[in-house]
Amino acid sequence: MRPEWKQEIVSVEQPNNPIPQFELFGYQEDVNLDQRTMKTIMVFISSILFVVVAAAIIFYIKDAKSVHREMISKKGNISDVNPFQGKIELRVTNTKTVQSIDSFFGATRAKPGFRFVVVQAKIRNRAEKDFRISPYGVALFTSDGKRYNPHVAINKLPNAIKSRNLSPEESIEGAFLYEIPRQTSLRSLEIKSYTGPLATYNF
Repeated sequence: MRPEWKQEIVSVEQPNNPIPQFELFGYQEDVNLDQRTMKTIMVFISSILFVVVAAAIIFYIKDAKSVHREMISKKGNISDVNPFQGKIELRVTNTKTVQSIDSFFGATRAKPGFRFVVVQAKIRNRAEKDFRISPYGVALFTSDGKRYNPHVAINKLPNAIKSRNLSPEESIEGAFLYEIPRQTSLRSLEIKSYTGPLATYNF
């Protein structure tokens, strides 16, 4: 009679906190730690940017103050007598009212309740040195006392006066463009300067 073999089966209990399956394949990153690290980095970068922007603003303010002081200093050195006073002639040869300014790049229409006035004028330099003429230095005054500077659409006029130097006894003729209320009438055209009007034409 052959002896009977017995095999005892021993159960192995799993630990209370088993290792997660994905940890068997490598290192598990701590998500919370990673988020805290990124937050710290972002705060650091934001702080640097804040310091850079603040420094730029402070530099701009100091530079603006320096320029302002320089302008005041230069203004104090400017003579009260303008060498072009009484030496610039201004004459209007024609005026025209339109509602839009057309060009190759499209049309510019006047605002509701307003109109465009094209002023054709001639300017002569009677001074002994060059005079710098700029279209934005010529203002239009209406009957109600308001002043209007040239409209930006002046560049669409084919004969608009451009910024340039006028030699002694040289003259230039061209157009200015203004946008004014429909119900107002023209009073005068003035060439401005730092000491006041250099030339005035009364309509």
